[in-house]
Amino acid sequence: MELRLKIQELDTNDDEIGLNEVYRVERKALLAEQNKNNLKQETIVHQKARCSWLKQSDMNTRYFHSVTKWRRASNGLNGILVNDQWCEEPTLVKGKVKYFFLI
Repeated sequence: MELRLKIQELDTNDDEIGLNEVYRVERKALLAEQNKNNLKQETIVHQKARCSWLKQSDMNTRYFHSVTKWRRASNGLNGILVNDQWCEEPTLVKGKVKYFFLI
């Protein structure tokens, strides 16, 4: 909090009278420190979220398995349009897909 107040004070002084080189260097160092602190805070939040997910994933395995099943079903290829006709025969679909990607 004190870091942010120092930066605001320097910004206000810059707007009113302008900053000399010493204060510009100080402001730049304060901004770098603030960015470093923000990165640390983001890392901590990310780690807490990951820990929470790991704890809850054991309790919510049914949910995660249902999401996985849904993704597999939605990503599947059940049929293909061949000569303006819809075909769902697995061997024909596999053959046409292989042919398409080989050419």
